[in-house]
This record gives sequence, structure tokens and C-alpha cells, in this order.
Amino acid sequence: MANAPSSPDGVSLYDISEAIYNQAMFEHLSNNDGAKNKNAYKAALIRGIIGRRPAYETNAETMGFIYLDYPALKSAKIPSILADYADKTGLIIKDKDWQDYLKLAIDYVMRLNNHIQPLVDDEKKYVRDSNLSSPIAASDDTREKLKRWPSVNVKEGGKVSEQQSRLVVLLCAGLGIHTIDQLQANVRIVDAIITEAWNTLIDKKVFTKVKADDTDGYNNPRFYPDDKYVDCYYLDLSGREGNDVCKIKRLQEAWICPVSYQLLDTTFRGYSPLIVGKICEKLFAKYKCCESKITMPSRPKDNDEVASWQENDENIKNLKAIGLWTDRHKYSYHKTPIYLAAEHSAQQSKKLLRDYTKAFSQKNPLLNVLHCSTTMEMGVDIGDIDVVLMDTVPPTAANYLQRV
Repeated sequence: MANAPSSPDGVSLYDISEAIYNQAMFEHLSNNDGAKNKNAYKAALIRGIIGRRPAYETNAETMGFIYLDYPALKSAKIPSILADYADKTGLIIKDKDWQDYLKLAIDYVMRLNNHIQPLVDDEKKYVRDSNLSSPIAASDDTREKLKRWPSVNVKEGGKVSEQQSRLVVLLCAGLGIHTIDQLQANVRIVDAIITEAWNTLIDKKVFTKVKADDTDGYNNPRFYPDDKYVDCYYLDLSGREGNDVCKIKRLQEAWICPVSYQLLDTTFRGYSPLIVGKICEKLFAKYKCCESKITMPSRPKDNDEVASWQENDENIKNLKAIGLWTDRHKYSYHKTPIYLAAEHSAQQSKKLLRDYTKAFSQKNPLLNVLHCSTTMEMGVDIGDIDVVLMDTVPPTAANYLQRV
């Protein structure tokens, strides 16, 4: 992603899917797959790299390379319920604050929880179970076994809970509702604002509705029987041509979460979207970001200049000084060849072993890493090898010589 194409207006999902697709990798992964469905593989790439926005795991967003921009949000105006609350409490809340909150709702509700597009044909073979998605229902949907849009968590008797969803806590942070008593007094307003966020994202067509005739998607009777997800919604981040729900942009400036110390592309009125915990003054003080942002480095186009740039760029020096530059950042910016690996062992068929040996030993190898058992120890001649690594000690000197 550090080497993906960029433009001031951002890059479309389709163009990103083309940029991250690698034909050699696809051929390797689908070697024994009769279907060889390239579109399914591309869909899985987008799902894994762009679709889910993790809170803490390392990916292109948490490393500060990219962020997702949603063009439809630029015209979103503060809803009257929020404007009235701001007037009543003396807060100055701008349209941009509301747009930030909507973006964070998309990233930390829909994407974090995998409420994104359904699988396409043959995609599941490339997707881990933890990356499988489902749509989300409105907060007042009474059907069982559905994920719902967040709302204020109220206990029996009408008292609000100290434990609230991230979206509720973040809204409270930005609105100055910093105690349970304040939330109790404003529970209807908070719920109404969160519902307005849901309605706005539907009205702006950021979310896609599951319809009864959506038999190729979340209402496919083979996978989702009994119209289970009809009238639910999902965020379509598929790489289909013409999908303009978002643009992928290079992150130029970032905040730092004061708790997790992660790079953030957006905050809500200065509060980190990673905020979690029981509602209290101490929690909000902990997650208040520093007002100043840090400038992210911009990679030169010429690959030959990257090494010198990494040594001399002031923004990189600053990231190193504050502990936000790692070896993973360093190597991500280098345009290096892909590594295609295979297992050469007695667990494979003889034909597959012959294919792997040929692919590895030819002049322009289709495989450049082989993890071998003793099957490669005797009687196999590989011409030119750069490196041999042994993960166990050979039992005899003869074994050692054969392996090397």
C-alpha cells in the first residue's frame, strides 16, 4: 500500500484492487484450483486490506499510509437535534465535526465489525473465518441474532449503564457529557443523535440495503435462509468498477492516540476514536488528543531515491524520535519482489513435488522460496541458490553436506 498509486483526489476501490492484485501470486495460490476465479481473489484482497478497519492490529491505515475518504459526507449538515443541544450548552459544533463523527461511525462500527459487502462466488476459499462479514440492523430492529446499530445501553429500571459502545462514548466525549448523571439527563438526545447518524448514512447512500430480491448477496438462500438479513444494511467496499462510496487517500497529517499511541486520520472534536471504558471524567481526559498533528512522509516516485529519502527526510526523523517508525515502515516503502513459497515434503504428491522443483529451479523461477524436508536432501540438483536456512540441526555431517 505504501507503493500504491496516489492522487490528490484519491484512488478508487477499483484502481486499488487492480494495483494490489498480483498475477503470479494468484497463479500460485490457485495452482490446484479448477475454478481459478480471479474476481474472487481480488474481492478477498479488498476485503482483507481495505474492508476491515482494525482497532489495534497493524495494517496500512494503522501504520499511517492511507485513510478512507467518503465523498458523500462532505455535504452532511448538523442535524437540528445536535444544533439545538449545542445552542443550549454553548458548544460550537460545526458541520465538519458532524462529518468527522459520521466518518468514525463508518470506520469503527461498520468496518471494525465487518458489516461490509457479502462474499462473491468462490471468494470464501481466500477469506479467513474472522474476516467473514454480515450486515447490520437498525437499533430498534427486534429480530433475534442480528447485530444492531449502537444506542445508549440502558439497564432495567431505566438507568444508563457505565459501560457504553464506542460510538456512544465518543459522542459523549465531544458533547461534554462526561458523567453518568449527565448521560442519564441527556439519554434521549444522545440516542436521537446516533439515530440521525444512521439515517444520514442511509440517505447519503453510503450504506446499501439488503432487499428481498438480493439473491446473489445477503439474501442468497443457499447461505442466508429465511430472509434473515432483509432490510439490514452494509457498507459496500468492493472493488467493482464504478463503486464510488469512498476514495483511498495518502495520509498527510495525523493525530496520535494518547492511550494506544496509534496514528489517527480523524478525531471527533479532539477525542480519539479508540476511546473505550466506563464513562467518567478521567476516561475522557485520557483520550483527549494533542491539538498539534504530525506530518507524514511522502515517498519519492523514483525507487532509487527511497534509501536516501529514508535517511534524510525530516518527517521520518520525527517519527523515529517519537517511536512511530519501525522496520515494517522502512521495508514497506521499498518496491521489492514478491516471495512465492511452497512446501516440498512427503506430504505432497510426486507430481506436485516435480512441479515445485521445476518452478523453483528454472531460469525465471515461479517459486523463489521452498520449505523442504529430507525430500530435497538426496538426488535433487538445484542450480543457483542464494540462501539456505536450516530450522533444525542435521543429524550427521553427511546430512549437513547434502542440505548445503
